[in-house]
Amino acid sequence: MKNIITLLILFVTSMSGFSQNLSDQIIGTWDADKANVEIYKADDNFIGNPIVDGKRNEKVEMLNLVYEEGKWVGKLYNKKRDKLMDVVCTVKDDVLLLEVDAGFTTKKIEWIKVK
Repeated sequence: MKNIITLLILFVTSMSGFSQNLSDQIIGTWDADKANVEIYKADDNFIGNPIVDGKRNEKVEMLNLVYEEGKWVGKLYNKKRDKLMDVVCTVKDDVLLLEVDAGFTTKKIEWIKVK
């Protein structure tokens, strides 16, 4: 019985660490076409700021996401429209797939991870 409890504790502990690693896949610098965006974790949120002159510009928050059920959901700042839009993000290899709710349509965008 003691061995079963120990195995269960090890399993639960390893699974929570595994899901944490999955949520951290989004962390890094991404080529967002016209600019690079650095995504980092702040408490339970994932924040994305543009890189300007090699530094993170914390005055402009482009992304604010939370990790839920294997994807990141939140808001993306659209500079052209000067408004926040709903976004769902997933990571596949070194590609960040963004599905942006643009009113009547959903726009799909791909960012590539900078190495």
